[in-house]
Amino acid sequence: MPAPKDLTKKEEWKKHLSESHKGYQLSEETKIKISEANKGHKGYWLGKKMNEEIKRKMSETRKGKKINHPISKRLQEKMTKSKQTLEYRELRSKIRLNIILPVKDTSIERKMQDEFSSREIGYCKHIPVCGICQPDITFPDKKIAVFCDGDYWHNLSNYKIRDAKQNEILKNAGWLVLRYWEHEINANVEAIVDEIEEILMRVRA
Repeated sequence: MPAPKDLTKKEEWKKHLSESHKGYQLSEETKIKISEANKGHKGYWLGKKMNEEIKRKMSETRKGKKINHPISKRLQEKMTKSKQTLEYRELRSKIRLNIILPVKDTSIERKMQDEFSSREIGYCKHIPVCGICQPDITFPDKKIAVFCDGDYWHNLSNYKIRDAKQNEILKNAGWLVLRYWEHEINANVEAIVDEIEEILMRVRA
């Protein structure tokens, strides 16, 4: 229902809109999809400056309003608690696995991809494997997963734990896991692809 042009009916329209949404709840899957879709989007005011007149008007409208309302606190606690449930985490993990991450390839991933392409070696990138990860480069028919690990992030303890878990699950499923550091790729990407090409030839033999 579009907003009425007649301003006298605006309040009636707002009331109707409010009533129509009462009791309606988004599913957890829809909430996660909306959250993922909005990631990386810049807010309207990002990088912009409000003039003093707008600041004054905003300040006036907020006067006397309680920000830390008890209802808001209860709602926040409820939302925080729901996000900690095992069901929510499993659903979030399942949905994220089918979303190609990252949206934009890193510089070291592009170096590897360009080298494979120059040698006319076919590969897949960022496809879900074993329901746990999306390797940067994959050879599904040979069950070979290649990861291009950034020197900073993958040296953090939580990343090390995650990477070790991924390695274990993939290896138990019969995959060969190859991990290369950012500084190794930048130093000699040709030698790395030589190594992978040799492995591919051995697997085919």
